[in-house]
Amino acid sequence: MKLGDILDKTEIEDIPDLIDQVREEVPKILEKAASNHALFKAKVGESGRVTIPTAERDVLDIEEGDVVQVIVKPLGDD
Repeated sequence: MKLGDILDKTEIEDIPDLIDQVREEVPKILEKAASNHALFKAKVGESGRVTIPTAERDVLDIEEGDVVQVIVKPLGDD
């Protein structure tokens, strides 16, 4: 359900309760989303290789030969 639909069906006096529910649920959603993702900077090495840091591999239980999804965003010269 979209937020606009929820708000259309919400009475003004119910908004504080709705805000409390959002405050309670957002951390749970963020924790779940972050539990299987990692964000880190890496330098492109020889042959275009990028290394996933050991800490991230350990937390995400990534082993040699596993297939992972990679999203690349150039950060410029650092």
